[in-house]
Amino acid sequence: MEIAVEPKARALELDGQKVFVRLDAPTWQAIEMLAMANGCDWGDWIRDAWEGVKAAVGIEQATSVNRAAAFRMIATMGLMNVIKNKAAMEQLYRDEHDETPEPMRRIEIEVSDGVFMKFTREQARVMMDKLRQALTFGTESEQ
Repeated sequence: MEIAVEPKARALELDGQKVFVRLDAPTWQAIEMLAMANGCDWGDWIRDAWEGVKAAVGIEQATSVNRAAAFRMIATMGLMNVIKNKAAMEQLYRDEHDETPEPMRRIEIEVSDGVFMKFTREQARVMMDKLRQALTFGTESEQ
C-alpha cells in the first residue's frame, strides 16, 4: 500500500475569510483522526488550532505565521500525545501483576494541557478499542 503524499488543499472560513489550507495527505488524516477524537470535524479542529496559535503569538504576529506549518506541528504534537496515552493505557490494560483491586485501579491520562482523566482497566480497554478504530480510520487493509 502506498501512502499519498501529494499536497491537498481544503477551503474553509478562518477569521471571517475563505482560506485554503494545503497539507499532505498524512497530515490531513492525522487532523481528521484528532478531530474525531475531539468530537468535531476537521474544519472546527483547524479553527481551534488557529485560535491557539493566535493566542500564543498574539493577533498582531499571527499574519506572519505559516499556517500549514503550524497545523502540521499541532497535528504531530496531538498524535504524539495520543501515542503516549495509548502506551500508558496499554500498560494498565496488560499489567497482570498489579494486585490492586479492580474498582480502585486507575490510570491518569493527560487529555490536553493540564486536563487529566482517570480510567479504570475496563475504561482503558474501551478507549484502546476507540483509539485502534481512530488510528485505522481511512486506511485500506491489505489482503
